[in-house]
Amino acid sequence: MAQLQIGTFFEAPKTDHTQPQCVTRRQFYGFRNHVLRVLRKFGSAGPMGEADVSARAYAEANEFEGDLTHDPGLEDGDDEELEFEKEIVHNPDFFVVDDWYNEYDKQSFVECAPEQIKAGLLDSLAEMAGAFPGWWIRFSLGDSGIQASADRVFIGGRRFWDCETVEEIAERCSKPVDFGSAGPFPDSMYELWVAAVSGEFTSSTDCEAPPDRQWAEAIRTLRAMSEDRPDGRISRLDYRQMRFDLHPETRRELARRFLAGISTCSAQRLEEARDNILREAGEALVHAPNRVAAASLAAEISRGQAAVCDRLDPKGVVFWWDRALYSVGEPRDEVRGAIATELRGKLTSSNSLIVLSAIFGLARLRVDDIASLVDEASVANPHWSEAPGLAKWLLDLRRGRVTYPSGSFLAKS
Repeated sequence: MAQLQIGTFFEAPKTDHTQPQCVTRRQFYGFRNHVLRVLRKFGSAGPMGEADVSARAYAEANEFEGDLTHDPGLEDGDDEELEFEKEIVHNPDFFVVDDWYNEYDKQSFVECAPEQIKAGLLDSLAEMAGAFPGWWIRFSLGDSGIQASADRVFIGGRRFWDCETVEEIAERCSKPVDFGSAGPFPDSMYELWVAAVSGEFTSSTDCEAPPDRQWAEAIRTLRAMSEDRPDGRISRLDYRQMRFDLHPETRRELARRFLAGISTCSAQRLEEARDNILREAGEALVHAPNRVAAASLAAEISRGQAAVCDRLDPKGVVFWWDRALYSVGEPRDEVRGAIATELRGKLTSSNSLIVLSAIFGLARLRVDDIASLVDEASVANPHWSEAPGLAKWLLDLRRGRVTYPSGSFLAKS
């Protein structure tokens, strides 16, 4: 097959949402079926299998009684009733999104680990896509992304800096990113980074000259995203598109600086930036070089929580450590021990919301004595029994079930 052209996400074509709708449900699921067939040659794909997109099946699912050669397309119908293959694939190598995205984007979305990407996979997808002009397969790899079609592959993220061939892309996916040295801390970029994590960056935001390539790439990404927005403003969720251009040590130091000065942060900036900050702090815990470093960072996360607990709603306080631990996953023993020690120290806090946050964090860490910790904290905070929803949640945690609370009971805790 012809050599695939390699470009960056900045060169990828943009969808024109002002034009008439051009993607039907059958087209979306039909293309997805072909993507699944290719992916299955390289690993498991799912969790939902192929959809029956035959004219008769589609008409029956949507109660369409007209000519079966007609594509109901964008007419209203119960899309949930489409028939999929019966077998559900649990924990597939390739998670292929089965929700119809919209009526404009000719794309199928896939999530997978970078090591699943092979040169042969991209070549096979390109060959298949030749029968679907204008359609794309988009891979989310966690730290980077790939957008592939019949003749082009667009790449984004530090993992793929300077890649020029499909073989180079596959080779980069086969091993961890080589970050090299982080270099000196970029004081000049701190306010720009804060604008990104809090959704304050706009197309008119002034940017100082980037001190190195990672910041040049980050600014380029921010500019491209803001130019795509009607009001020129990115959201806090867009930060994930640029964060992996930055060195992990750079992100760690940026998060630490934010936590150190969090008491001066406005309520609005705090609300917008919180999840991004805690995510970065959590990932920094994962990569802490030793227990001492992990303990120091855990203490900084707790100090940040204490500094702003009077400005957060109750759930914001209780879920503080949960948000950080979301990025931690299954930490190695020395990191797990450092976090558990920090959280145990918060069980005697005079702020019952901080106590709940610590209990939830310890439950997420699966500590062996969670039942006795819940019992002791409940005795010290008898008012918890006045909120039935809270009591039920604590009972779940006590039994080893790490669930999220429902209802508004936290307002009474």
